[in-house]
Amino acid sequence: MKYILTGNFQYDLGIYGLKKIFDFFDEEYKTDGKFYVETDRKPEEILELIVLKLTSDKGANYFLSKLADTILKDKKEGKKEYEKLIKENPVYVELDLEKLVKKEKSLDKVIEFLAEEVFKALEEV
Repeated sequence: MKYILTGNFQYDLGIYGLKKIFDFFDEEYKTDGKFYVETDRKPEEILELIVLKLTSDKGANYFLSKLADTILKDKKEGKKEYEKLIKENPVYVELDLEKLVKKEKSLDKVIEFLAEEVFKALEEV
């Protein structure tokens, strides 16, 4: 897929962000250095890389809290219990998330690894 600069500020900024994502993951892409970025990646694969980069930037605990918010979105009692549990027993996952994200390039594998780390942290509490 080829992404070409159009002069639309928001769209062009998105293309610049896409280039930064590809550079972060050392992904191969074609470009003339000025007006376009071309990749063989499918849009859903690009979206996965974007989520992984955001996860890396914000940290494991931020990601886990957002995951819990999503899972418990319609369950007010569950959300209250989760918030109470986190306040009483904060779970901190310390790891080099950037290195993990760059190595795996898979949201499934990163989530699986984070889940294991959370269970280990909960066992220590």
